[in-house]
Amino acid sequence: LGRGGSDYTATILARAIYDAANDKDIKVILWKDVDGLLAIDPKYVPQASLIKNLDFEEAKEIANFGAKVLHPKCLEVIEKRNIPLEIRNFDKPLEKVNFTKISDFSDIEQIKGISAVESATIITVTSGSMVDVPGVLAKIFKNMAKNKISVSLVAQSSSEVSTSFIVKGEDTERAMKALKSEEFFSEFFEISFKPVAVINITGLKILENKTKTQIFNALDKKNIKVKAISQSFEELNLSIVVDKENLMDAISVIHNDLCEEFENAKCINTD
Repeated sequence: LGRGGSDYTATILARAIYDAANDKDIKVILWKDVDGLLAIDPKYVPQASLIKNLDFEEAKEIANFGAKVLHPKCLEVIEKRNIPLEIRNFDKPLEKVNFTKISDFSDIEQIKGISAVESATIITVTSGSMVDVPGVLAKIFKNMAKNKISVSLVAQSSSEVSTSFIVKGEDTERAMKALKSEEFFSEFFEISFKPVAVINITGLKILENKTKTQIFNALDKKNIKVKAISQSFEELNLSIVVDKENLMDAISVIHNDLCEEFENAKCINTD
């Protein structure tokens, strides 16, 4: 079944029981070797706090951006039925407080999690002769889709002179080859790439301009340059692209500057 296969099966069974028996008290418990979802990977911040409450949208954002404890497909199955899901530690079966609960309710507007894509590449296609020529982005997507390469975080100038997008680090060579093999890009565009890392910040608190300003001011103080940014339409997630070598410092700075927004978080000193 692959990663998350048994968890996915559990959510399918829960939905089937809900539909067949109209059992609105049903819930899913996933037993793991950890207490639940952490706000950040402990390899970045050893004092990472436990996320106790998430709504489905927040959980999907965190799962999609690298939380290996939970596969996003599990949430798709039960979300429309509002079937709650708990992630618990099998070594603590009677635990009543320290676990993660995912439901249609999120307690307060907090920053819920910070995750990172350590190996990514930003590819930029630039042309001074193709100003205001429509469809450049569409051609990029078509080219990448044809070669089965996933694209994330797109940035484009208003005149379409320059377009940048992110691919997985492992797809860099194939993506560059695919673009250069298409005459439209090889003839009229300069194509460049640079290894980067992507930091993803999830939570309703990201809606506030004050929070965004706080993040960028903190990075600026440490002379960490932001290469690109992207915010989800639902405004639950902010993605920040930085140079790969700045990833650890950037995560520490962001976490420490926002630690008061996390439930039970312990601040760390990054000086």
